[in-house]
Amino acid sequence: MKKITMIMVLAFTAAVASAQGFKKGNNILEGTASYTKTTASDGVYTVSPALAHFVTNRVAVGVSGTFGDDGASTTTGFGIFGRCYFLDVKGILVHSQLGLGTIATNTAGTKVTATTANLGLGANYFVTKRLSINAGLGNLMSFTSSDGKSTTTIGFTGVTNPLNSGSFGLTYRL
Repeated sequence: MKKITMIMVLAFTAAVASAQGFKKGNNILEGTASYTKTTASDGVYTVSPALAHFVTNRVAVGVSGTFGDDGASTTTGFGIFGRCYFLDVKGILVHSQLGLGTIATNTAGTKVTATTANLGLGANYFVTKRLSINAGLGNLMSFTSSDGKSTTTIGFTGVTNPLNSGSFGLTYRL
């Protein structure tokens, strides 16, 4: 039993230590974009860019934004985040991310602002030396406060299918 435990600890340590897709001092630019058009709507779009700086080989801090329009309302959001890459599984770098931000929605002249905090998981897969595909799963935990009302959610936001609420995009190492 000691040997099995020791082998598992060494394997995990090697996996964490090998997560070298990013280096201290690297900067990344990433983002997601979506557009949906149906016969009943003019079209819905959302663009979410982010810029981050690696303070160690595994930890990055950054800023993010969200811009969207669904024909009836516009959304604008800004935030900060911290990200820790903790696992390298055959070139797929897995990370956890803690984010804080504010988001404003304007519907027919009525503006609603909310403060948000979330904890989520994501991954990057490098297709070239500088370009990777990123995936963000639904939040593991989130908190939203707006107009004196707050909501806390724990667990995947898409319980029946966590990938249903996920996002996919591109990451470019500058």
